[in-house]
Amino acid sequence: MTLLRRLVLLMALAPGLALAQSADPFAGLSGTSFDDIRRGIETLANADHPQAEATIAALQAGTLLTSPNPSGGAGTLVIKQGDTMIDARTGKPAEGVTAAALRPVRVNNAIRRAAQAAMGSLTLRSPNTEIRQKAAAALFTARDPADLPALNRALATEKNPAIRALMEQARAAVLLASPDAPQSGITEADRLAAVATLRARGDLDARSLLAYLAAQSPPTSSPNSVTTAATTAVVAIDRQQQMWNVAQGAFYGLSLGSVLLLAAAGLAITFGVMGVINMAHGEMVMLG
Repeated sequence: MTLLRRLVLLMALAPGLALAQSADPFAGLSGTSFDDIRRGIETLANADHPQAEATIAALQAGTLLTSPNPSGGAGTLVIKQGDTMIDARTGKPAEGVTAAALRPVRVNNAIRRAAQAAMGSLTLRSPNTEIRQKAAAALFTARDPADLPALNRALATEKNPAIRALMEQARAAVLLASPDAPQSGITEADRLAAVATLRARGDLDARSLLAYLAAQSPPTSSPNSVTTAATTAVVAIDRQQQMWNVAQGAFYGLSLGSVLLLAAAGLAITFGVMGVINMAHGEMVMLG
């Protein structure tokens, strides 16, 4: 009976404990497992906290230190700047904290990718247009489904048409890289619109993503509308690339031909003025 009472008490306290942990977006960064730290990065990036960017940048630089709380709560989290310790949560000097009692936050490749994506998400809201442009390009490359909420928020406020187009392309790449499952909340119409966005982009990066999507349908099964749209988009991009290659070849040919024409005319005029036997130098260069 005593065990049953304890279980009931734990179940009653569980919502309060979860709320207390979720109230601190920095809590996951002092976790002991890589998965906890990765989820902590994603939580902090989506929390709109003023110290989020500085904290994740310190994690990337290896200067984010922590000391887990023995009671299981959120641990100490500081940023080492030379000999000064800065509280990651407040941005103010951390009193009474020494580096000897701390250790760097654990990092692996998954955490590095999460941190890179999180920095891209945070810089989407920068007042500097160049920074926002680079952030949108980074998110297009990362294609992390966790960045979708940040992209939606940034698109709701972005006024620059060029940067907005880049954000829409990054959102399209994230939508197509997200799991095709009902619980994801992404509809078939969303994915078809994403295919159309990448088709309009029309570069090799867009083609690579669309070609991968088109190859997801096994040959023995009938392709769905998204796969069919991706296949059609790949064909359209290939045709567009071929047209650009023809135009580029014609331009390079005309450029080289104009140089040869000038060389031929120069030789013909020079030998004519000097009275030297021409020996068809100009004509041979022109034929070349």
